[in-house]
Amino acid sequence: MKETKGHTPLPRSPQYGILGPVASEPSRSSDWLAAVIIAIVVGVVLLTGPPLWWHPLRRALGIESDGNISSTVLVHANTPVTVTGGGQSTGVHLVRGQELNITAMGQIIYGYEPVSCPSYPLTDPAGNRTSSVTGQSCGKKIDNNTAMPSPGSPVGSLLWRVGDSGWFEAGDSAAITAPDNGLLYLGVNDDTIQDNDKFFTVRLAN
Repeated sequence: MKETKGHTPLPRSPQYGILGPVASEPSRSSDWLAAVIIAIVVGVVLLTGPPLWWHPLRRALGIESDGNISSTVLVHANTPVTVTGGGQSTGVHLVRGQELNITAMGQIIYGYEPVSCPSYPLTDPAGNRTSSVTGQSCGKKIDNNTAMPSPGSPVGSLLWRVGDSGWFEAGDSAAITAPDNGLLYLGVNDDTIQDNDKFFTVRLAN
């Protein structure tokens, strides 16, 4: 077979004839540089700790919770709370099965009561009411309306939820177990907040 004049002939194999272009061996420099960069990053993390975004990212993914929890949150009665969400974020991340103690104190106003507890009753986290006119105890008011965040729980009582778990009654003291991964939210059991006032002081600890 004739070779074309002016072109470098392709290499030949003793068995199979003409071979294709010979590929050059890949450079090792890029692999070496990548290894050096990885080593530097690992060294920095070991010396200074993980970057600022590391723990928030793991908490957002639900694979890490806050460690030792000890904080106080003011839960305002006019914070919107719905059947499926809302409430006040505590900033505390929990994972499924994690335990936490909630204690609460204070009194809020959930609205006007013309008969059962005259005027604007003062209500504690457990839902116990005191008349703002007579100062007498009025007991708890239960509202089974499905528009309430937690039907069957006392009106004005303190509620909690984790992520999208739905609302549970906390009252003035509760030892809870997170049913899901996510942020802990607190709220007041009321479907109308326009006439609400004051706040609960809530302590969180594990």
